Amino acid sequence: MRGEHGRVAQAHHDRQHGQGHGSYPRGLKALEIPPDNNIAVLYAITCNDIEWSRDVAMYARNTRVDRLLFPITAGMPANIWPCAFWPLRPVEPPVKIVDRGPRNVLILQNLRDPATPWIGGVGMRNALGTRAAFVSVDAGGHGIYGNRSGPCTDAIATAFLVTGVLPDHDRFCVGPSPEEDTMGANRAGIVPARIPSWPLAPAW
Repeated sequence: MRGEHGRVAQAHHDRQHGQGHGSYPRGLKALEIPPDNNIAVLYAITCNDIEWSRDVAMYARNTRVDRLLFPITAGMPANIWPCAFWPLRPVEPPVKIVDRGPRNVLILQNLRDPATPWIGGVGMRNALGTRAAFVSVDAGGHGIYGNRSGPCTDAIATAFLVTGVLPDHDRFCVGPSPEEDTMGANRAGIVPARIPSWPLAPAW
């Protein structure tokens, strides 16, 4: 059994470090992460978090407007999601973001995040008040720590996770170099995949 565990660990290591796909031993295929895992989790959280409108015509109108205002995305962000047809309702109301409580929140935000814009991070920082420290990172892409961060952001985030200590004030960090960006993607096991990310997203 020890040999089998070793083969599993080696295959997992190879995948995480971009050294081929790695092959799990026969009988342990359940350990493989399904290719649609990310999108399935996204829908499970997003569609259960709040109640979405079921007005299909509204999504069509919003998509037409979005195509005019933001032609680069062709209306995709405003398009209908599976959440409009979700069979379950939220079991509790959304958590209210308030500025009362301990100072124990670290917000990392890329300046050019195409999915969650920088101004949204600023809004979260303002809503949390002095409870939070806000780190702006001069980088694009979605995802920072352990993915694409660079030494400045890594030091701040690691210190917070290990010791719970936040910066005394909001910070600005330069983004990762191209080499650091590539290494971070390899550590996170990020590889191109031809699976849908948003409804009716164009193929690439």
